[in-house]
Amino acid sequence: MAVNTPIDSVDGDMHMIPVVSLLVQGSPACLDQVAFYVQNKMPVVVLRGSGGLADMVGYAYDELSDRSAFYTNFKRRCDP
Repeated sequence: MAVNTPIDSVDGDMHMIPVVSLLVQGSPACLDQVAFYVQNKMPVVVLRGSGGLADMVGYAYDELSDRSAFYTNFKRRCDP
């Protein structure tokens, strides 16, 4: 998924540049920025293991992914 942001060039033309956010460590105050990026469909690279908010976001992502996979497999086995 490529996310682009318009930028004015010297010649006045609009050009698109790719945008990605990188979360390394981070305090809880950074959560608003991360939420903004995710809500606006901008990719966020989380460096899990760097401490702080990055570890919490990585943990939450893993938990939600595991639960989603569990419920999908459970539902598949229970449906006739």
